[in-house]
Amino acid sequence: MRLGLRRFLTLTIALGLTGCLNIGHEFPVARADELRIGETTRAQVQEAFGNPLMTGIADGNPSWTYARVRYTPFSGARATYLEVQFDEAGKLASYSLNATP
Repeated sequence: MRLGLRRFLTLTIALGLTGCLNIGHEFPVARADELRIGETTRAQVQEAFGNPLMTGIADGNPSWTYARVRYTPFSGARATYLEVQFDEAGKLASYSLNATP
């Protein structure tokens, strides 16, 4: 019986340690203060934050998404997202920065 419990605990700990999930990469959140609608260019955004995790179209505008998501069984999920949208001229049209507490 004791050997079974020991195996169970070992398996549980191993699964808990391997149950981590990381998506995206760290990006300099503080640099979001430098973003200026109508002024900041795509090149400046890429220089400041690197390559986006996702690209697409939002509200008819080109959109880039930066994300850092970390999940562990012990602390839960922590996420930070930055979405930027560009106008036809390649300048910043809007942005949104969100994070979990």
